[in-house]
Amino acid sequence: MPRLLRTIAIATLVPSFATALSAQSEFGGDWRIDRTRGDTVQLNLTYESKGGGTGNTGRTIALSELRGLTRAQVEGSGPVRFQIVRDAGTFTFDGQTRNGRGLGDFTFAPSATFAAELARRGIDRPTPRQQFSMAMHDVSLRFIDALDRLGYEKPTVASLDRAGMHGADLAYLSSLDGLGYRVGTLESLITLRDHGVDGEFISGMREAGYRDLDVDQLRRMRDHGADPEFAAELAEHGYDDLPADELVRLRDHGVTGDFIAGLNAAGYRDLSTDQLVRLRDHGVTPSYARRANSRAGSRLAVEQLIRLRDRGDH
Repeated sequence: MPRLLRTIAIATLVPSFATALSAQSEFGGDWRIDRTRGDTVQLNLTYESKGGGTGNTGRTIALSELRGLTRAQVEGSGPVRFQIVRDAGTFTFDGQTRNGRGLGDFTFAPSATFAAELARRGIDRPTPRQQFSMAMHDVSLRFIDALDRLGYEKPTVASLDRAGMHGADLAYLSSLDGLGYRVGTLESLITLRDHGVDGEFISGMREAGYRDLDVDQLRRMRDHGADPEFAAELAEHGYDDLPADELVRLRDHGVTGDFIAGLNAAGYRDLSTDQLVRLRDHGVTPSYARRANSRAGSRLAVEQLIRLRDRGDH
């Protein structure tokens, strides 16, 4: 059966979006599952609240988190009912699966004790939408307690909600702490996450020889693309002990491993980083260096190449 017709056929077997909200649920809506590799699925939610407003979210989630749903059910065909249970509340899903996909309706039941647990930790009470969002993104009490244990400033509900939405979760917090990084505030943790500084990046930079970087250096290197692959690329050509700022400068000016290799082949070896940057900035490519040297009958100095190129020589 074509995909479109199959989707329509599944949709006719589940309740409509308009009936998703029960008398006990503030939030509800539609869910969709798509099969992925391994023991995960792509779960997408489209939701609305009784108070108005709609939204959607999607994420790859471990099948083990979907209580009551098996891989055989996802890959087979038939009605399903399963749950996601989080500290902030429980999602209940009803619907139909067929051949690795599924559709249906869901409702959300907020935890009656979650707000009290936050209050016990000195944190303000979440709004219904915040509690729904914190449940969606698994902002757990373990995460909140870990922040306290690791010396972070007490978070607000708003910052906890933002952390969940940005993926600055317990796993991320723990990975940074395991590498010796505690950034003090949840907002700083979110910022670091947004810039893509994670455990894999930090470990990669350490393997490349950059072991004592502070968080500002890590963020700047990540932003500028001075990553482990770039560091390794330069190290292959003898530039393996550069300061972090110098690595960023070379990246910003477009000095790559191929550029260095080309200059080496043209007879220009062991150049300083300043010379590499000046050659690149002035448009002295390896091919231009070879042409200029051929016309001159000898190997020109770096500054001679730059002067010729600045005068418009091609």
